[in-house]
Amino acid sequence: MANKRTKDLSLQATYDGDAFLHIDKDVWSEAKKIKASTILNAEASSRVAAVNAIIAGSGLDARGGYTPDPSTNYINAAGFIGAGLTPNLKNADKLLDAQIAAVYSELPMSFDIFISHSQILTIHSNPVTLVAAPGDNKLILPVFVTAYYKYDGTPYSGNTRINVYSNNNEFRIVDTDLDYSTITILPILGIGTEDISNVFNTSLYISTSSTDPTGGTAGNYIRVIGKYYIIDFN
Repeated sequence: MANKRTKDLSLQATYDGDAFLHIDKDVWSEAKKIKASTILNAEASSRVAAVNAIIAGSGLDARGGYTPDPSTNYINAAGFIGAGLTPNLKNADKLLDAQIAAVYSELPMSFDIFISHSQILTIHSNPVTLVAAPGDNKLILPVFVTAYYKYDGTPYSGNTRINVYSNNNEFRIVDTDLDYSTITILPILGIGTEDISNVFNTSLYISTSSTDPTGGTAGNYIRVIGKYYIIDFN
């Protein structure tokens, strides 16, 4: 196409097709033509192959391998050897994930549960779960539980002692027939010698011992905050 000014180009219909690139092998040879799509497809093919190789774990260096940085604390040659893994990017991710999980396992987790007036009225028939059952051969070890009971006008009646239940143990945190707001702080919910069927894969929850409370005021509520560990015996 001959040279055109910008204003002239703007008046031309857009070319809908595959453009040709003119390539000179050298200054004396005849100009050759090759489609732009041919070049792009060839480049894309090699790039996709390289990406697939990385995904498969071949690594990033020119030889297709992976050389761990000896200065790192988390991914090094000894780590691959100890885990029985081939040094590559995929397995480096596995080692890093394992290290992150190990760090988090040393930190307590937490819960912050708001129990409304309507939930208090059905708290025995529908106990409120603080921490779900953690899975086979795992148990919940609470560090502490804090319960704030906000009183707002009318106390409950009947079975009003709200307890935290852990396995076969129960810990009173709130007596909702009181006519004032309260706060209760429980230290670690200790478990003595216990049948493993009572501690493994059981939840931590709040309920009353026998029946639902009655009465109360819509403004009453309980907020329960605590920290806990999941102990894994797998």
